Amino acid sequence: MEKFKAAMVLGGVGDALGYRNSTWENCTAGLKVQEEVNKQGGLEKLVLNPERWPLSGDTLMHILTAEALTSDYWSLEDLYRELVKLYVDTVVNLQGRRPDPATIEGCLQLKPDNYLLAWHTPFNEKGSGFGAATKAMCIGMRYWQAEQVENLVEVSIECGRMTHNHPTGFLGSLCTALFASYAIQGKPLVQWGRDMAKMIPVAEEYCKKTIRHMAEYLEYQENWFYFEAKWQFYLEERGIVEEGDNTPKFPDPYDIEEREKAYKRWSSEGRGGRRGHDAPMIAYDALLGAERDWKELCHRAVFHGGRSTRYDASPEFQPGNPKPYVPSPATKATGGGLQMNAMVTAQLTEAVEQPNLNLPTNLLALNMYRLMAEPILGIRLVLKKKKKRKKLNRLAAANISMSNISRIDPYGFKRGDDFDYGSYEDFFSTYLPVLTRRAIKWSKLVQRNNKVEKSIKVKRYVRKGIPNEHRAVIWMIVSGAQSQMEQNPGYYCKLLEGEKNAVLVESIKTDMNRTFPDNVHFQKNSEPCLQHMLFNVLVAYGHHNKSVGYCQGMNFITGYLIIVTKDEEKSFWLLDALIGRILPDYYTPDMMGLKTDQEVLGELIKMKIPAVAESVNRHNVMWTLLVSRWFICLFIDILPVETVLRIWDCLFYEGSKIIFRVALTLVKHHQASILEARNLQEIFEKFKQITKGPFVTECHSFMQVSLF
Repeated sequence: MEKFKAAMVLGGVGDALGYRNSTWENCTAGLKVQEEVNKQGGLEKLVLNPERWPLSGDTLMHILTAEALTSDYWSLEDLYRELVKLYVDTVVNLQGRRPDPATIEGCLQLKPDNYLLAWHTPFNEKGSGFGAATKAMCIGMRYWQAEQVENLVEVSIECGRMTHNHPTGFLGSLCTALFASYAIQGKPLVQWGRDMAKMIPVAEEYCKKTIRHMAEYLEYQENWFYFEAKWQFYLEERGIVEEGDNTPKFPDPYDIEEREKAYKRWSSEGRGGRRGHDAPMIAYDALLGAERDWKELCHRAVFHGGRSTRYDASPEFQPGNPKPYVPSPATKATGGGLQMNAMVTAQLTEAVEQPNLNLPTNLLALNMYRLMAEPILGIRLVLKKKKKRKKLNRLAAANISMSNISRIDPYGFKRGDDFDYGSYEDFFSTYLPVLTRRAIKWSKLVQRNNKVEKSIKVKRYVRKGIPNEHRAVIWMIVSGAQSQMEQNPGYYCKLLEGEKNAVLVESIKTDMNRTFPDNVHFQKNSEPCLQHMLFNVLVAYGHHNKSVGYCQGMNFITGYLIIVTKDEEKSFWLLDALIGRILPDYYTPDMMGLKTDQEVLGELIKMKIPAVAESVNRHNVMWTLLVSRWFICLFIDILPVETVLRIWDCLFYEGSKIIFRVALTLVKHHQASILEARNLQEIFEKFKQITKGPFVTECHSFMQVSLF
């Protein structure tokens, strides 16, 4: 019980320090906050008093949750009714700083007088914030045992949904509660994130069983994937996604400036700690990095910049008010995130004895407030000097700034030193909801029809993007490759077993090591090694289509097909569809089809973008020199991988006209830049530049411009 009390107190300490009577809460620069701490003599010299270090609304909501959990409830439904009563009564009467806006809006929707539906609130698209996470630690303390995990899941979700009925919001509540229970159980820190991720499907099943109406179900489907994807990204970045007692990988250096960049990268809006996914993420990252050092923990988890909203008094608040209080915009550091960190107290001591869970049943909010306020407000924090820590293996390589996993994209390509992680994360945070919506719609389409036939609807779906999990299947169907494979069973294997053309084989071998040397899956020591599959497909196709045999460019196209399908035979038949039917005569010895299409593009530009055509002609540049790689490599190594795959989605369905549309879009969008070229060299440089930057990285908007 003493550890539980300490955890509640430390949770309040963290929030009070980060809040700092709104002074530090309004600071977006963590470095400035830490400089102010140092000016006051450092953390160990701070004296907390009611005027300068008041408790915040977030802490109060946590106390109310703890009070309900220690009441004498007969069922979980009774617990929820008690939570509703406490939340509404307190928020109505609270003076001074209120909880976050989503919490206030959620409390407006609670119905304490409705016995059956008291805690039911509608889905709230603004409910993805951190408020649900900051009041859930005590849930993990109440249901900490492994056999109580079902209760933990239910209570944390229902408690979260009362104020933050959005998957990103209430999953933050689940995350915090789980982490608290893991600390009491004595689980290694590196295991917390993995085990939490395993519970997300359990939470999803619970939500499906307790869905209140179809609209809520659809909204959950649209927004569920984000929390899970963000945490997967984080675990991979730290190198702790796999089972085992692996050491987290941190950049070197990982000072306040680098941490600020990381916090922004994990966020949804470049404002670290604002949402239900990244508030506990920052806290967890701080625990992993600080180990047993309280001072370091505060610097990582409390004294950092961030943005949220300012929570002011609102005397107009009343339950059922149709116009909820809208706070004035400001900025906030996520000091409240330390509420979760506090549970590591059980691990930061040498003792392994677990606390008794016979919780008191007569604990009132006032007593809890005193329990927390007296130690916080009246006692000087005296901290032990920082212990000298052993140098970790993760810092041995001084030049590593990101973990190996984070420097490899989902398709296995290594990201260059100039890769803009921040810009990519900004893009992906907006693209992720698009992927989620497309995945839902494609799953319904495939399940309903069991097969996909060409139609206006399917064409529209293809243009908006095929999810990775369905891409290989859809490509096979719409290109005709599936039909060809079914009509020729065993044909691919016979090609590999037959007699080989030595010249063809040697030509293919020469290009093996040149094909995607920056992709980890094509390296000889990788398992499985896609280079072997690439060789087999190219050899088989060279013997299948003797008029083409093999030419450079086919290796890159085949490599992409293998990355998507992970299947030799399917890649072979897709290659046959491309070279044999969609792009005829592109890869024959005279390349007549390729040359013709490049000339056609020149004519189209002359018709649609005459100023560019005139400029190119004035400098005596042939279109074949400018765009040949666009056609022969189908934009591989020219545009970002995700953008290339979106182009190929349409290419397999609609044919080569897609290449022209994409090429015209690139030229038209950058017309002004191209016209600035003053000589031949600058023309070539401009055509290199137009395939870089946010316009082509943001594949969804790029394809909308190209196709619609």
